[in-house]
Amino acid sequence: MTTQYQTMTQYSMNNFNGAWRLKWLFFSKRKKEGYQDQFKRYDQFKEENYSKIKQLQALSKTLEAKSLETIWREFQQSSARFYAFLEKFLNQEIDISQVTKGNILSEEILRKIQAFELNTDKLNVSLRGWQEFGAKYALVQEKVLLGDEMGLGKTIEALAVLTHLATQGAQYFLVVCPASIMINWIREIKEHSQLTGFLVHGSDRDMILEKWKESGGIAVTTYETLQRLDFLDMEELDALIVDEAHYIKNPAAKRSQRVFNLTKKSVYTMFMTGTPIENNVIEMINLIRELNPEIAEKLIDSPRLLNAELYKKEISPVYLRRNREDVLTELPELTQIEEWEEFGKQEVAIYKQAVIHGKFMLMRRAGWQGKEPKKSPKLQRLLEICEEARVNGKKVIVFSFFKSVIEIVANTLGENALEPITGNVTTKRRQEILDEFKNNPDKNVLIAQVQAGGVGLNIQIASIIIFCEPQLKPSLETQAIARAYRIGQTRNVFVYRLLTEDSIDERLLEMLGNKQALFDQYAKDSLIGETAPQAKDISEKSIKNKIVQIERERLLGNTNDLLKDEDEWDF
Repeated sequence: MTTQYQTMTQYSMNNFNGAWRLKWLFFSKRKKEGYQDQFKRYDQFKEENYSKIKQLQALSKTLEAKSLETIWREFQQSSARFYAFLEKFLNQEIDISQVTKGNILSEEILRKIQAFELNTDKLNVSLRGWQEFGAKYALVQEKVLLGDEMGLGKTIEALAVLTHLATQGAQYFLVVCPASIMINWIREIKEHSQLTGFLVHGSDRDMILEKWKESGGIAVTTYETLQRLDFLDMEELDALIVDEAHYIKNPAAKRSQRVFNLTKKSVYTMFMTGTPIENNVIEMINLIRELNPEIAEKLIDSPRLLNAELYKKEISPVYLRRNREDVLTELPELTQIEEWEEFGKQEVAIYKQAVIHGKFMLMRRAGWQGKEPKKSPKLQRLLEICEEARVNGKKVIVFSFFKSVIEIVANTLGENALEPITGNVTTKRRQEILDEFKNNPDKNVLIAQVQAGGVGLNIQIASIIIFCEPQLKPSLETQAIARAYRIGQTRNVFVYRLLTEDSIDERLLEMLGNKQALFDQYAKDSLIGETAPQAKDISEKSIKNKIVQIERERLLGNTNDLLKDEDEWDF
């Protein structure tokens, strides 16, 4: 027997026992070679998938220790991450027809994107197929307008672009966005990337900007602050991200001109907006002109504007848009999003006084006391979400515990919203409001008190839910979400939680965010939660007192300053 057959025989003996040892001796040369190839492929598969097998084993052990209810609740809270992990785990290839549906990309662009190797070493989150494609598209085309519908993770796509460039040696990245989502950007950078974020805003903006210039990273600023910053000493930006780019659709505006000047300095540029401004062609061309003047010139006074297919083909080198229904194949999906904002100037003063005086309920609604968008970042963000939903033909439900907050929201939204549903509204009137909500396309927002509108209503027509503040009882939120996310829902449901940084909202999430939290022990759907109101009351009282105590201790260093003007505040 030759050395080759000795090797094969030994290989077989190591992998099989008993009858196989005897059978091997009588196999033909061709059959032995065939089995040897299979053995090698099997070992190669085991080696290539070893880490995945270990991940699966670890996941299995984790799941075994949890109840089905807990697993399902965690899945609901982070389903997007689950699906991203699953796609990566199964090595699913990107379905080009799916992630480009509605776009007409040339074969040349598609080839370049498919051949592009995206480096995600500095990215701390798995990408969905359309996100990976969007990031590659931006890197291949260099200056683009990303129009993905809200909820598809444009921020993650942008971070995928920036982290890839960072692995290639790039250092200086700038994000320009509305003030209402500035903090959200900083949080996303910290959570989902290994890059350093710099909040270039407020009185120390110039000092922070200089630190960024020295060390590199991602500078995040607002359209308004951008006009006061000095970039004259920078000949080049590695990448510029402009979020909610419809803010600069007017080329005559100063903030637009400031952004456009930086666009010329930037090697890579991403304008991002979920508002389909292609419905207003001239405004869209104004943006495209800054990214690709040649394409913009072709479109101006051109017959291409009269033909949607030709128009899509012309703009495809610079514009990419995907809709949720086209790329989220596991419809319907529930996606929950935390939107972190700052206090307005007056709101932070009210909040500090509420903490001093132990006004727990005022602490909870302090983020709405600006009472108008310019003075209340939470209210401004709510207005933006509702407006984008209106433009995209989506229906919204806004929930709050407080009637005063509901009144503020209703006054701000005006004719786009229906009469709010509160505990004072009769059953008949509720149904009339719901019927109008379903049938009137001009009324896209339903405002409801969470105690009243959160139970007993079927509102599948809505696909966006906004919570104005965290609820003390988690089941209130669960029930409210179930008004839209239920049998018969054919759309993706997106839940936005409007939260204020450095406030009671953080404390509530810390204490109520997991099943070990004090209140959660009593609020679960269990015998004690349903039949022992005394225990429930003790839990609510305990959590209120604990949060007030924590906030007082956090602000203790500034107590004297807080007390100076306390007589000016009327509670």
